[in-house]
Amino acid sequence: MGLDPHLVQIAYLANVNGSDIGALLTPVGTLATLIWMYILKKHSINISWGKYLRVTFLIIPFGLIVSLISLYFWTTWLLK
Repeated sequence: MGLDPHLVQIAYLANVNGSDIGALLTPVGTLATLIWMYILKKHSINISWGKYLRVTFLIIPFGLIVSLISLYFWTTWLLK
């Protein structure tokens, strides 16, 4: 395709980042979340889907900002 290898690597890493964060938005997005919720329920710790979504919508923007800043510094300092 004739793209700069550095640009392709940045696009790849950003895609992985987006895929990881996108799956966390709902409890059915990842198998690990479903297993975690099942284990909590089995031990009489009830977490509703609404509470899960409220927490994820508070935490995900922070995680996204940190990961994008880290990606920026990693690609500008380490890959050049």
